Amino acid sequence: RYFIFRTPESYVQYILEAGFDAISLANNHVRDMGYQAYRRSMEVCDAAGLHHAGIYDTPSTVIIRNGVRFGFAAFSPHWATSRMQNDENVEKVISDLKKSCDVVVVMFHGGGEGKEYAHTPRENENYNGEIRGDVYHFSHTAIDAGADIVFGSGPHVTRAVELYKDRFIAYSLGNFCTYRSFNLEDLRGIAPIMNVFTDIEGKFLYAKVTAIRQPYPGYPILDPDNKAIKELQKLTTQDFPEMNNILFIDDLGYISKQ
Repeated sequence: RYFIFRTPESYVQYILEAGFDAISLANNHVRDMGYQAYRRSMEVCDAAGLHHAGIYDTPSTVIIRNGVRFGFAAFSPHWATSRMQNDENVEKVISDLKKSCDVVVVMFHGGGEGKEYAHTPRENENYNGEIRGDVYHFSHTAIDAGADIVFGSGPHVTRAVELYKDRFIAYSLGNFCTYRSFNLEDLRGIAPIMNVFTDIEGKFLYAKVTAIRQPYPGYPILDPDNKAIKELQKLTTQDFPEMNNILFIDDLGYISKQ
């Protein structure tokens, strides 16, 4: 392991103050401090009222806002998390959520890392000797099982977006707000904040992207150059040419159906 991460417990309050309702604990660093530490992460979230998902025995959660039931599930290819490469697990977790929820949001942490992995392949990715999952297959499997929105993380750079069965997929949202020791050079220092709008059944209506960048040592500020939006436009055209007549991403970050 090249990096070991731990964030102060007190930071959970900042997450809540920023407006987050739920977070994913499914990632390749959740075990850095051992079993007791990731269990402690769950306890801290529970005590603060912050929903969480992604550990193998707590793969999902339900959030109710304005009478709408949102299901949230998280996955990764790593030990101790809900495994994204296990189709049976993915299908069961998501289909069970869909039975009791209006909209199901899924997040995964997978794929290679860095600017060399900005493109979205349609096969398993290997990085540093680890199998990091087939994010394309996973995302489609998740939607087939009942997911309405799929958000990706893991590559630390922005990746393309796709529409599948009228459901929205963002294959990587890059780095949002890091805590020390992260390389924020080149594409790793920009990211999209994605606001996705659906109907009550979860079908995609439109999305609005806000481009941010992170100065050292790592905190988000608005990016007047909209670099993350430009990356989304370029990568979606290159990696999903079939979307050219389906999705339109304008220069202000609005994503709409054509």
